[in-house]
Amino acid sequence: MTGLLRKLFWLLLFVSATFCWYVLFEHGFSAEAFIDGAREEWASLVQWLRRNGD
Repeated sequence: MTGLLRKLFWLLLFVSATFCWYVLFEHGFSAEAFIDGAREEWASLVQWLRRNGD
């Protein structure tokens, strides 16, 4: 059971780090650009998931 939780933790960490790197490289390395870009990309991701979930 501990191994499964560890793998889930690392998977979530990898996905969140990948999202952050994507936002940084697409929208810039300033804090303001990161925050605005993260909001934009998160909204885009949620919209894509809702559209493909139907």
